[in-house]
Amino acid sequence: MNGQQGPVEVTVWYQRNRCTRDLGMGWEWEPAREMLDLNDLTVTHAPVRNDAVPYVEGADLGAKNDVTYAILADAFEMGQAEFGMRLPTGGVDVGRGPEQIGHTSMMVGDLVELRRAGVSHVWFCDSLGWVFLANRNR
Repeated sequence: MNGQQGPVEVTVWYQRNRCTRDLGMGWEWEPAREMLDLNDLTVTHAPVRNDAVPYVEGADLGAKNDVTYAILADAFEMGQAEFGMRLPTGGVDVGRGPEQIGHTSMMVGDLVELRRAGVSHVWFCDSLGWVFLANRNR
């Protein structure tokens, strides 16, 4: 693999219904920032899609650059699939309950997590693009 340390694991996280109002307001909305727990994304979100993409040597997955944006664009497309009544991962029902997912395509407030070599890079889908939230060891 020419010195590469494996692929980038991509997880698309959809916000739970009880979080949609605040997270859907975007990252500048203070209640959205306060409710998100980067140590436990399952508090506000459910994983709906996992995939892997090739890593480009030297790419910084926590920085705004062409490689990261290409991966995020692919993740956004992954998040556009219609899920029916069951999501492909996480087993969360689509419905109206507070812990359920009420949408089947990516929207403001959803997350994309990029994992490689034990480090996760969390990105927030905002109204005008992506906001990098944090690197965290996993």
